[in-house]
Parts: sequence; structure tokens; C-alpha cells
Amino acid sequence: MFDPSSASSLRARLSIPLGGVFTLFALFAILAEGVVLDGRTWLDRTTSLHIREYATSDRTEAVRAITELGSSWFAAIVCGGILLWLIWSRRWSTAIAIGGIFVFAKVLETTLKLTFERARPSVVTHLQDASGYSFPSGHTMTAVITYGLLAAVLVSRFRGRARYVPPAIAALIIAAVGFSRIYLGVHYLTDVLAGTLVAGACLILAIAALHVIDPPEQTIER
Repeated sequence: MFDPSSASSLRARLSIPLGGVFTLFALFAILAEGVVLDGRTWLDRTTSLHIREYATSDRTEAVRAITELGSSWFAAIVCGGILLWLIWSRRWSTAIAIGGIFVFAKVLETTLKLTFERARPSVVTHLQDASGYSFPSGHTMTAVITYGLLAAVLVSRFRGRARYVPPAIAALIIAAVGFSRIYLGVHYLTDVLAGTLVAGACLILAIAALHVIDPPEQTIER
């Protein structure tokens, strides 16, 4: 039987996430328009050149390791671990939803790259091999989805101030991966920002959907 109060509660719970999604997609659209009209921006060039001034061989090796946190193969390992844990916990609906989210994000990334066809940066030499188009940053999108979802799964296991730990760690990893792509010369700043915005919008939608499918339970006292 239809329950009007339940429908009203669901709308209230989704209103803020949907507002966030709209805002992020609007910002992405503005950024994308600038890329289409102006190509490489002054900020892109300045940021790439400025960051390259601090490059050393030791730093480059460290950054190459960091950037792998946003690679498809590493994300597949993390995603596989999440799915195995969810299946072991018999949270079938959540496991299916998260698997679908990862697939959707990868399809969206590929679609956007083929739509904008932005070439890789040419203002600095590449410190790592990279193929395909540049906009938006695939590593950044992968990091946002992967570690954002991992944080969303873990945060419900804690209470109090400990709940802020998973999102904080996820944010640090995402920022590090985004920075690494600019440092290595394989992405512009606007590529990284675009990847963060569009993946952030997908992440908000995903978390909102997961909260409907599988309401979080707080099980660990802190």
C-alpha cells in the first residue's frame, strides 16, 4: 500500500543530494565550455609550469607510485575487495549497486573523453606514458569513485569523531592522485577539476541510492 509519508520522507532525503549533483554538473558544464571555446587556459599552462619547477628524480618516483592509486588495475583490486566483503556480509543489493556504479563511471569517463577529444598537455614533457584523450582526468574520476565509495561503506561502521576518518583519508588520496597527474605532465588542472566534479556528482548519487537500498548501521563505538 502506498504510504504518502514515506514518499515525502524519501523526497526530503534526496533533495539535498540532488541539489549537490545539479551544482557539480553545472560547474562541470561551465568548465567544459571554457575548454571547448578556449582550449588550453592560462591557468592550465601556469599551473603545469609552476609544478614542474619542483620536479626531482626522487619526487617523480614517489609521484609515479601515488598516481597508481587512481589506475584502473588498482581500483579493480579495491572494488573487488569491497564486493567480496559485501557478498560475505550478504549485502547482495549493495554489492550489485556498487559494481554497477563502477561500470557506469568507466563508461561515462570514456564517453566524455571521446566527446571532447582534448589532447594531452604539451607545455611540459610527460614523466609517465599516457595514451588517449585528456579531458576529464580518468585517474581522478577513478579515485573519486573508488575511495569515495570505500569511505561511504566504512563510515557507517563507526560513530563519533571516528566517522570523519574514512572520508578524510579518501579526500587526501583523491587530492594526491589529482596532483600527481599534473606533476607528471599528463593532465591539465582543468582535466583534474573536471574529473573531480563529474565523478563527485556520480558519487553523491551513488551514496544517496545506497542509503535507500541499504540504510547504514552504526556498529562500532568510538
